[in-house]
Amino acid sequence: MAWRFARAQSSVEFAVQHLMVATVHGRFEEFDVDIDLDPDAPTGAVVRAVIQAASIATGSEERDARLRSTAFLDVERYPTITFSSSQVAPLGAQGLWVRGNLTIRDTTKEIVLDGNVRGPVEPPGEPAVDIVLVIAIDRADFLDNVPDVEDLFVGRTVLITINAHLENIDDGQPRS
Repeated sequence: MAWRFARAQSSVEFAVQHLMVATVHGRFEEFDVDIDLDPDAPTGAVVRAVIQAASIATGSEERDARLRSTAFLDVERYPTITFSSSQVAPLGAQGLWVRGNLTIRDTTKEIVLDGNVRGPVEPPGEPAVDIVLVIAIDRADFLDNVPDVEDLFVGRTVLITINAHLENIDDGQPRS
């Protein structure tokens, strides 16, 4: 079976501590993910993602503008955040981990995402697969220009969750 990424049912979200007590949740609204996957043999999967950094949304225009600025993502100079897998391995019955390179602000680090594969299932309609990938990163690994005083306002650990919904395609055409 061939699969296509269904963006409308997918998301790239994050959570980070704010002012040492609250948690700010956000998402990236513009992203493309390419997943080559055989659900019966996920270890052969290949994952590539491109996130438009300027599409960050936290529900606060002021905070979003600050996150887009040179103090954080510097979206003018570094418009995309990318991930490319190098290895996928099973982790329990439905689990997997994905090793690959994450690039933020022209800094690339190898990371490992923990994941879960649900499916394929055949709901009314066409077969579908959901993949949920999670990682906690230290923002200082990618944003080395952020002063330590920022740690009081924005936590260093950023929890990233990727929800990827895949739909079956037939003969290269999406099924309706």
